[in-house]
This record gives sequence, structure tokens and C-alpha cells, in this order.
Amino acid sequence: MQTRRQRKGSGKACPIEQARDTLLLIFDLDDTLVDTSDVYYRARTCFLDVLRRVGIAPNLALKRFEEIESSHIAEYGFAPERYGKSMQVTYDMLARECGLSAREDIKKRLEECGRIVIEECPQLIDGALEVLDWASKRYEMCLVTRGIADLQLRKTARVGISQYFKRIEVVAQKDADVLRRIIEKEGSAPSATWVIGDSIKSDINPAVEVGARCILYLYTHASYHWQQEYGDIPKGPFYVAKTLPEIRDIIEAPEHFTMVLTL
Repeated sequence: MQTRRQRKGSGKACPIEQARDTLLLIFDLDDTLVDTSDVYYRARTCFLDVLRRVGIAPNLALKRFEEIESSHIAEYGFAPERYGKSMQVTYDMLARECGLSAREDIKKRLEECGRIVIEECPQLIDGALEVLDWASKRYEMCLVTRGIADLQLRKTARVGISQYFKRIEVVAQKDADVLRRIIEKEGSAPSATWVIGDSIKSDINPAVEVGARCILYLYTHASYHWQQEYGDIPKGPFYVAKTLPEIRDIIEAPEHFTMVLTL
């Protein structure tokens, strides 16, 4: 799924000139520009509160939920509907283990918890608009995000960032082949491309593989951690930005920053 913003000007450069001159920025969306984890945190908090009220300890519910959620991500990918399904499966399993009867009113309440991640739009992370406004005036920009196209495009429209990107692509998985294809379509070259995102697995490693420069944005949420997304070993060096405004500083003067091989 992709959208494009019309190019300015009518002149056409030859492919060699375009690849040399076009500096391209490829941004991630979730937990890089919008605070998606906070929406999932609120949905999970709702789930744990419901189970606590029927006598299921939150620490037990959370442990079992994360196990089931990991298996559902492997089976269904990052379709948001899987989150509510993980809640229902966890409740059914724990009810049996605790000798409780699974109640329909509780299942209905869990449906409401699961809908939070589908219906509520995450908010922009502090500094997102400023860095996008700055970058869009200087560079070509693409947004590449995993997930369901309708949901991801709705997020970008609601928070008002769609207009910053020449291309928005929603993909099932982000890997080196996806990045290579986008870089070629935009007439850039890996050496003239920056990839910015919060995941070693989905942003940094694919960028390293294609030979692009990359910035890991150190997204942090006070209470929510994606167990399934972290722990991967970097395949090469990358820059680290602790805040979104720092991305601008790194791109403008990378020589003032040290690349790292691990966190």
C-alpha cells in the first residue's frame, strides 16, 4: 500500500545523477513518530484490571498473556485484532486453571479492552512534527511501517503527518528487500539514505544490510515493553538518538556523533 506526493519540477535527471544527489530519509511510524505502545499499554491495563476483579492475579495474567501474545504475533503478525484474541485465550485458559467458570460478561468486557488498540489513535511523540517539518524542506522522505494498511494510514491522517511523505508504504515485514526496493524507486542510493526507527530488528538491521546509514530512536515507555521486538543483535554500526530533535543534529553533522555496535 502506498501513497505519493507529487514531485516538484518537470526536469528529469539521469539515474546516475539522481542516485548521487537525492538524500532520502525513511522513517518508521509506531513508537518512532506516534506513541503506539501507550495505546497497547492502556488496553493491557484494562485487561489486567478486568481479570483482577474476578480473582486472577495480575502477575499471573500478564505472564500468561505475554506467552500467548508472542505465539499470536508469530501466527497472525501485527494485525491489531490479535491483541483482543490474546486476551480472550488468556482468560479462558486461566479460568480453567483457577477453577473458575468463564463468564460471558467478562468476555464482553475484554472485547472492549481489545478494541482500544483498533479504535484509539496514538498521539504524536514530542518533537515529531518539528523534525518532520525540518526534514521535509530539505530531503525526500518516505514512511515505511508494518501493519494493516487502513489502520496505519488512518493514524497518519489523524495526527496530520501524511503530507510530509512522498511515499507511505505499509508492509507485512520490514526487511532489506523492502528497503532496497524503496530506495531504488525513489532514485536514491543506500549511501545517500538514512533509516530512522526504534527497532534493531526491523529498522537498524535491514538498513545495515542494504548499506544505508541508520539512527536508532530510543523510544521508552514508562510501563510497556514489547518483549517480542527487542533483544536482537545489531548487524552493524548505527547512531543513537535519545530524543526526536537529536535526529536532526545527527543528520546535519554525523561527524560530531559516535556510531555504536551495541546498546
